[in-house]
Order: sequence, then C-alpha cells, then structure tokens
Amino acid sequence: MSRIALPFRRLPFPALALPLAFLVMTTLDLRPALRAADLDQWQAGERITSSSPAHAGLAAVVLRRAATLEPALGLTGAAARRVDVVEDRRAGATVNEVDYTDARGRPIGLLRLAADGRLLAAIRLDYRDAYAQATLSGRDAEQSARRIATDLALPIPDGGPDTRATMNGLMWTVRWPRVVDGAPVPGDGLTVRLWRSGDLHSVTVSERPLAPPATVLEPAGARAVIEGMLPTLVSTERRADGTLGVGTLGWVAANDLSQPERADAPATTLRLAYVFELRFGGPSAELVRALAFWIDAETGELIGGDVLR
Repeated sequence: MSRIALPFRRLPFPALALPLAFLVMTTLDLRPALRAADLDQWQAGERITSSSPAHAGLAAVVLRRAATLEPALGLTGAAARRVDVVEDRRAGATVNEVDYTDARGRPIGLLRLAADGRLLAAIRLDYRDAYAQATLSGRDAEQSARRIATDLALPIPDGGPDTRATMNGLMWTVRWPRVVDGAPVPGDGLTVRLWRSGDLHSVTVSERPLAPPATVLEPAGARAVIEGMLPTLVSTERRADGTLGVGTLGWVAANDLSQPERADAPATTLRLAYVFELRFGGPSAELVRALAFWIDAETGELIGGDVLR
C-alpha cells in the first residue's frame, strides 16, 4: 500500500509525446479534442487563479472566523487585515483569503478559508534569525504540531505522522497523510511546518472530494481487466520488456493519459482505483521507467494513469 502513497509526477504535455509512443490507438470512447469536456475550464495563457476584494458583509464574516484561529497561528498582532475572494479554476474551488500586514505595511501572514469556514492553509511570513538557532527534536516537533492542530480544532488523520527535517534542517515538516477506507489519498492530509525553534511556519489541510464506490472489485478481477486491456494499450515490443506489478488501491483524479486527443485536466473528484504499474527493463527502460494504469475499483474501466520517467 505504501507505493501508491507517493503521488506520481505528471509530465507536461510535450514530454508525454515519447512515452505515449508506447500506446497504440484504440476505440476506447475516442472523441475530437474540441469536444473534450475540460477544454472550457481555461484557455492557454489565462491565469488559473484570480482574486477580487470581498464585499463588506462577507469580509466581516471571514474576519470573525479568522479571529478564532489567529491566537494559535501567532497572527493576533497584525496591524491590518484584507479579505479577498480567490477562485482556483483548476481545482474548481473558491476560497476566502485574509492577508495580514504589520504597522509598516509589510506582509506577515496569510490565511485561506473554505466557503464554510474550514481552515485550508495558513502561513507566517515574519522570519527571524532566532527561528533557526534552536535544536527542536523530531519528537518535540511532532508533539508541538499535534498541539497546534488541536488548538485549531483540525481533525488529525488516524495513524502516526511522517516527521522529517526539511530546509536543510532549519525546519520540521510533520504530515499526517489522509487514508479513507484503508486506501491512501495521495497529496491529501494535514501538514504542519515548524521552524527549528518550534515557532509555526505554516499549516495546510487538503481534503479533496471523493466518490465512494458502491462495490469494490476483487483484486483478481481488477488484474484480469488490465491484463485484457494491455494488448490494446501497449505495443507487443514494449510489453515484452515490461512486468506488471500487483494492483494497489488508492484514490486518484481521473485523467486522459491513454487518450492524448483529449485535454488532460484531472478530475476534481477522486475515485477509488486499482493502480497497476507496468515497469520496463531492456531497451524500453531507456525511454521510460514505468507506466501506471488506473482501473476504477467499482466499474473496472480505465480512468487514467501516469508516466514514470
């Protein structure tokens, strides 16, 4: 299960041209690119996010909610606060953002809230030399991170956190990965970052929407599905160099990797899928390390995948 916990790196479209030479054209619901459902999300050159000042009524509501979080975040001493509405078109979400400045107008913090008031992210920008001069241990960092999360009334995912030194040892990153129905949700979870002094740097919470399946295929059934699809997805030459691994359950954002004529925007709602990696040796390994295929755990359809260079 741990293999899926590491999010796969999506490659930019030009870089996919060579790996996709592995794939052969199929009749799997092909459609013209101009009819791709995700083309209307944005046009080339447009900003994915945009912001505008919140109206007075909304700003008052957001500031009242922010005030309940500021003590735990160390932002009570701000001289001014500005509320903006930020639209993230790629994520399909709108959030309320509070920018904090000191008496000289310098930014000292930022807070993002969901429309329902849930904390999504917060960061302190007031760095001081003292933050890097202490020697907080990993165990103490974990305890401090847990205390901050509790003070912020944030739900802490089950299981122990992943605690590691970052920023060349200047910071501790404590992350509780999100697991739903026993399957990891790559990229989701609670992350608290602390300076070596124990002072808070940032908090981020990611909980993307999920579409739980009514039933789940047995592992053997899912493997039979992908084995039956491989001849239409990968050339005979490449299959001879490949070894299909064991499928692991994970939540994924469906994409159009196997159908390059479509616009490849990932879905905003995650689906439970069996993730199979076809790892290559021989001459094929010089081009690409592996292909990942996502088989929907309920329907058995191919809902995307990834290229591992």
